Amino acid sequence: MNVSRFSFTAFAFAAFVVAGLTVGQSQQAPPAAPTAATPPPPLLHAQNLIMMPDGATSSGNNRVFGAATQTGFYMTRNRFANNSTSRPHYHTMDRWVTVIKGTWYGGTGKVFRPKEMVPMPAGSVMYHPAYFIHYDGNQDGGETIVQIQGYGPVTTVQVEEDESGKPVNRGGEGAGYATSPPAGAKPAPPAK
Repeated sequence: MNVSRFSFTAFAFAAFVVAGLTVGQSQQAPPAAPTAATPPPPLLHAQNLIMMPDGATSSGNNRVFGAATQTGFYMTRNRFANNSTSRPHYHTMDRWVTVIKGTWYGGTGKVFRPKEMVPMPAGSVMYHPAYFIHYDGNQDGGETIVQIQGYGPVTTVQVEEDESGKPVNRGGEGAGYATSPPAGAKPAPPAK
């Protein structure tokens, strides 16, 4: 039988590749088992006790994940009874609010003007940049549930003023005293 040089070379190359694949597979390290020091990520499911159950929302503000007072991502679910709103304030970090149930109303500026608040139905998403002065809540007599998320730590500062520009003190930390963001803070968008 006459074997050409090309046939012999092709056969040798194929044998070399097959041998290399076999050796390479046998030398692979087994997959690393998860270490005990790394906790599994939280599963946010109604059947998982890591997440607060929806029924707990009936009591007001409830942590779903993380904490607004600590460094890192947080998520809360807040319930507002009929006709309850916040007063003009800002937050020191960006926040995103999703309306879960009911209608949420929002207004901007240091003077509280509830008749000018804009309604946002369930499914609406609001972005509150840091130091953006706003107020929000429920005005239609029904229950409203919102989900708030952002990065902590975050502080809420009350900044309400009356029509003449004088601070309104309704109690609480910082109420009526912080009339503008701290020096060096990014400015809030102009109120409409």
